[in-house]
Amino acid sequence: MEETLQQLSNTLNNKIVSSFEIMGVCNSDGILIEELDDIFSVPDNCNYFVSLLSLETDSMIPNIQAPNNKFYYSVRGEEKEIIFKPGGYDINDINSVLRQHLGEDKVKFEINTATGYCFFKTSR
Repeated sequence: MEETLQQLSNTLNNKIVSSFEIMGVCNSDGILIEELDDIFSVPDNCNYFVSLLSLETDSMIPNIQAPNNKFYYSVRGEEKEIIFKPGGYDINDINSVLRQHLGEDKVKFEINTATGYCFFKTSR
């Protein structure tokens, strides 16, 4: 019955509804590329829309990649940089990397999870 109603709706609205599952592996930049030509075809004289209805992943999506993986600071006028390895980081991971490079007692992130604001504090 549900399939019949879907077919009737498609006919009345002159549309084709397709659903399919894409499974794959991200490249080294964290991007999943899938050619859709092999999955379904659309007539040449047709406008179509593609919607992502669900995304399930068993790994973190990388949020730090080159060129946005550098943290700059200066000591007595000398500019220095910390380069993060590409990957997925939450704010606590970023805090750990900075503390590892700058010293445990010299740097701290304060995180307000309600507002999303982060405060970076240093001590001399």
